[in-house]
Amino acid sequence: MAASIKPKTMSEGERKKAVSRIIAAQYPNFDPVLAMIDMAHEEEVERSIKFQCLKEVAQYLYPKLKSVDIQVEDNTGKSRDEIIQRLKQLDNNFIEGEVTH
Repeated sequence: MAASIKPKTMSEGERKKAVSRIIAAQYPNFDPVLAMIDMAHEEEVERSIKFQCLKEVAQYLYPKLKSVDIQVEDNTGKSRDEIIQRLKQLDNNFIEGEVTH
């Protein structure tokens, strides 16, 4: 009976290094981020593919934002609508350069 030989399995890190070496050997100076940017600028590429390319590239250029939950106690006695109306008024005054209290 012949002894069975099991192939050595690669760890995730070893596999990534091996793939990187193969890409570097076959495609010197290849940068997948730059390739996606180039693809997004090609006219014949569909908009949905361009969007996916730019969405992927953005992950490497900008941090992902997380939502922040803010809770404020209302001790003014005013309704939510009154508060929103006042905030809009203050915002408009700020845009117009007026300072009010």
